[in-house]
Amino acid sequence: MERITTLAQLEAAIDRIGFLPYAGDEKKSLFTLEGMTDNAWFTGLDSDPWEWRRAIAEKGEQAYGKFFGGKAGFVSKECIPAFIAARRDNRSFEELYADGLISRDAKRVWEQFSMRFIWTHQELKAAAGFDGQSRAFDAALGELQGLFFLCVPGQSRRINKKGEPYGWLCNDFARMDVLFPVEEDDEMQRGEGEEYLMDCIRAMGEFDEKAARRLIRAGGIL
Repeated sequence: MERITTLAQLEAAIDRIGFLPYAGDEKKSLFTLEGMTDNAWFTGLDSDPWEWRRAIAEKGEQAYGKFFGGKAGFVSKECIPAFIAARRDNRSFEELYADGLISRDAKRVWEQFSMRFIWTHQELKAAAGFDGQSRAFDAALGELQGLFFLCVPGQSRRINKKGEPYGWLCNDFARMDVLFPVEEDDEMQRGEGEEYLMDCIRAMGEFDEKAARRLIRAGGIL
């Protein structure tokens, strides 16, 4: 399997493969950036894979978020229509919620995006009324990312009462359909989308088909 040592190589790999889980158990993720690089992590250097995720998110040429069963990863623009088809059959949030396929907590979060398409973690949590409910809030965010309604466009620090930034960087969140709109001609049928993504996996090597389909469907409602 190829080795990735630079941000440019990562960007090229995402476009060539179609999608790439960030890190984690490769029995579930099949292949990951973590398994494809020997670079040191958490150094703060340009060669640090921990920094690459933020660079990808901020460039906005490829999607970043928790797209793989609650695990983070990258998706090329070309693969987004396939995931939307495979995960939710191109159905809108309103349609899925009406059928009881999306949680009330996710609805509380999603409603905030009718007012603006991008939020910081801190502002979104407060606006949606999740103060003191971090676990429920994070679960709702994961649900919306898994269904390709939200993605991460960058990161920012929390702001204290004096208006000063502090602490670790936190993910911002944005509407996928605003940052990565899908034209009607690019939409796929559910089965077509899944097979498109299966072909991406087959091009990477021989993997158990059931595991591959679980990865494709992880976070979806289908």
